[in-house]
Amino acid sequence: MKKLLKYLIFLISILGSINFTFATSWTVVYTTESLPWLVCNCISKDCTNVVTRKYECQVLDGFSGFLITISKILKYSVFIISLLSVLIIIVSWIQLSLSWISSKAKDWAKQRIFRVISGLMVLFFFWLILHLIAPWIY
Repeated sequence: MKKLLKYLIFLISILGSINFTFATSWTVVYTTESLPWLVCNCISKDCTNVVTRKYECQVLDGFSGFLITISKILKYSVFIISLLSVLIIIVSWIQLSLSWISSKAKDWAKQRIFRVISGLMVLFFFWLILHLIAPWIY
């Protein structure tokens, strides 16, 4: 118990010493791809050419730029996972309706639908917990 208390005090002291600045100044970064969670403008003449295109992206200084980046990545991830889950449910439902010949294929399609729905429930609870703990993410 004493060790746990020592580790907890050590962790709190480290987190308390970190300077979390929420700055409003911007840093300019040059990339070859437009990043969806940053403010990016094409500065080359031809933005369709992969070899010569160049984007000027602006990133917030301090910890707020990191928070914005993580929140955008999480939003895109949740959207893509939800979309893929719905597509898997539709395909499995079609397989379930066409599997009247084989009971093994029917059981497999039911099991896949159940797993995807339970995965969507886990994703929903992930969103709910994040929304309660850190509402700036969503």
